[in-house]
Amino acid sequence: GGIGMFGHTIHEAVLHAYRRGEIRESEVCMHFVTGEYDRGPIFFRYGVAIEPTDDAYVLARRVQTVEHQLQPIVTNHVVHGRIGWDGLHPETLLLDLECFF
Repeated sequence: GGIGMFGHTIHEAVLHAYRRGEIRESEVCMHFVTGEYDRGPIFFRYGVAIEPTDDAYVLARRVQTVEHQLQPIVTNHVVHGRIGWDGLHPETLLLDLECFF
């Protein structure tokens, strides 16, 4: 993440890191929202394969497909209290890990 890292910018950066051998996959990452962009505590990560022939658009579609499959499942866990946060203190992040298995 970081400033300016959204949309295809992030997928291009991921592909550059992949081609340099720094990473082996991209990921879907979900976090709580705060007043600062992308700074809420992360509560879910899921690896997404990168293929050697990927460009930013192909990788984005693959990541978004996984995101769209997982978002309602993860949101359901938030709604039912298996994932939670008080909105202020990182140590209050609640993860019922059994909900992921």
